[in-house]
Amino acid sequence: MGHAGPTTLIVRGLVEEREILALNDGGMGFMDLPAAQQLLGMQGKVDRIDLIVDPAADAASLLARLDEVVGTHGNVHSASDVGARAKGVLHSLRVVLALAGAIASVVAFFIIYHTVHVSLMQRRHDIALLSALGVSGRQIMRWILLESAVLGGAASLLGLAFGAILARVSVRLFGAVSSAWIQAPDPVLMLDAHALLGAFAVGLVTTISAGMLATRAIVAVPGALMLRRGSREALVRGSSSRVFAAGGLMLGAALLMLLLAPRTLPYRSLVIFILTVNCLILAGFGLLSPIALRCLANIAAWVGDRRPGVSLFLSSWSLSRKPTASVAVVTAIVMAFGWTLANASLIASFKSSWLDWLSSYYGSDLEVVAVGGATDILNARPFSGRVVERLVDIDGVESAQGLRRVEIEHDGRPAMLVAFDRSERPLPTVGSGWPGIAERFWAGDGVLISDTLARRTGLDVGHTVVLPTSSGEPRMEVLGVLKDVYGGDLGSIALARNAYERRWLDARVDRIRVWLEPGTDPSAVILAINAGVGRELGIQAIEFATTVRLLEALIEDAFRLTYALVFVCLVVSCVGIVNFLLGSVIDRHLEFRTVHALGLSPWQTVGVVAVEGFIMSIAGVLVGLVSGAVVSIVIVQHCVPMVNGWTFDTVLPLSTTMLIAVVAVVFPTLAALVPGWSAVRAGRSPAWSVE
Repeated sequence: MGHAGPTTLIVRGLVEEREILALNDGGMGFMDLPAAQQLLGMQGKVDRIDLIVDPAADAASLLARLDEVVGTHGNVHSASDVGARAKGVLHSLRVVLALAGAIASVVAFFIIYHTVHVSLMQRRHDIALLSALGVSGRQIMRWILLESAVLGGAASLLGLAFGAILARVSVRLFGAVSSAWIQAPDPVLMLDAHALLGAFAVGLVTTISAGMLATRAIVAVPGALMLRRGSREALVRGSSSRVFAAGGLMLGAALLMLLLAPRTLPYRSLVIFILTVNCLILAGFGLLSPIALRCLANIAAWVGDRRPGVSLFLSSWSLSRKPTASVAVVTAIVMAFGWTLANASLIASFKSSWLDWLSSYYGSDLEVVAVGGATDILNARPFSGRVVERLVDIDGVESAQGLRRVEIEHDGRPAMLVAFDRSERPLPTVGSGWPGIAERFWAGDGVLISDTLARRTGLDVGHTVVLPTSSGEPRMEVLGVLKDVYGGDLGSIALARNAYERRWLDARVDRIRVWLEPGTDPSAVILAINAGVGRELGIQAIEFATTVRLLEALIEDAFRLTYALVFVCLVVSCVGIVNFLLGSVIDRHLEFRTVHALGLSPWQTVGVVAVEGFIMSIAGVLVGLVSGAVVSIVIVQHCVPMVNGWTFDTVLPLSTTMLIAVVAVVFPTLAALVPGWSAVRAGRSPAWSVE
């Protein structure tokens, strides 16, 4: 498919599909350069020149010399810059992945902490005996940490296997998303030694640190106190006021960080900042959760006084007696539920705002793109700009506007240049200033910059930008700020396509927006375009609604992996409550023996423990709703602009929130049946068998 239409060529040979030849799933052909230039209408032009450098040459001086030779006709990059460019283009996706991994580590910390804590509670009499025999607390801690390290190492090895499976899934998902901006070979999973060792180290350190925190709380208690009834409550350090003070300090620290937050940060610092701020908010609310737990317990006690049976009364009495005893469990639920809600809000906000911008500001009846390139952006295949004029001549077409999108470098980072054909329809500038700048823009006297680029660089109306073109480096005035959807987190600079064609010597387009006359059947126009110019040049016409659906699917693919947070929320809620209640049953075995002797049925005993789990789940979900809403606002309004400069309207998906809340309450309550039956067995056991 050449510049002037289809051309028949003869296949002279085959090449092995590997490395760079695997681009486009191996769909590549090779021609002599002059013949290819003539076929594509690019006489005297190339897209890229690869150089092999003498190993003895000085790289810095060679790059400087090449910059002088190339001038404004192109950019000189070393091979290592290619990876850096890809990282810049996919900055937002990298932040999302890094945060997902960090969140998983934080959640794992809570799961491990509760597991070790319950295990030590079951063995507290053995620990007291060792202490009485003269074994130091430090020695006991070393033994327990060694045990944690062995278990953590085994679990980390198992996690590596599951991680490899998850990585294969994520590579396919994010490969489909990244192909809209960069052209890369078919993604292949690569697990190097550094990545494997790093993942293993994270798992091991998380296990040991969680085990150390739980062990210190146990070992610090005197052995005599360990043997007393109710020792579990004695292990809960600090009064309610200390817990509340810690929660208030965390919320204050998060607020201070947000007030002092810079415009943006480097990648690693940015991930740490976002993770720290939101973990402080969630943990702060979690430490305040005993207030909600006590209120719910009092309500349950009030209801229990007015109903037959003792399950509700005993459950509420146990929780209201020491609401801070379960603060770690409820905090874990708050963090898991809050992160899940914030993730759902981010997805809903992104989809709502981005697709709304696309429909409101860039909508049309049809779009003409290269075949299979409806969602391609920087990677879109260009074709002749003369197609725009041919489309206008088709019956039923009212007008058409060509677009050309190319990657440029601005302020040391990749950005997108978007060239628009003149149209009577206004461009979506911020504010109402388009009528006053329209003529200057279409005359090529200035440019528009995206709101993303304006936020990232500080550029504003009246400033000037320098654009490296094929004919020099003109300084162009910023006429306005554009609400752009194509540039992504790169940011974009828009100008009239006649000015682009004149300065870049490129008459091609990669997308054409088409508007139809009122009453025209879109399918008839699509058929006419695809059967005519579409068949000649390998392009296709599709309805704008189809493009929106494809882009919506692309967004779903980008965030699909983060839906695993819903599963994490469920696991944390179940494991945390089961661990806490198992420890509570062990500590309250005399209580359960007493109620068994008084005639409490097994199901009533199970009900006591299950209702405790239900009340704790409700408390965690209620506090998680509040903290999750706060974190959603922080992420959408503060963190996203720091990552890529985008500004969204915060959307809280009510249906998704209610579904997650129900799951986070029902499943932990059902899981509480396990410690409930342990309570039944404890009530039936003689004293010597329990001890």
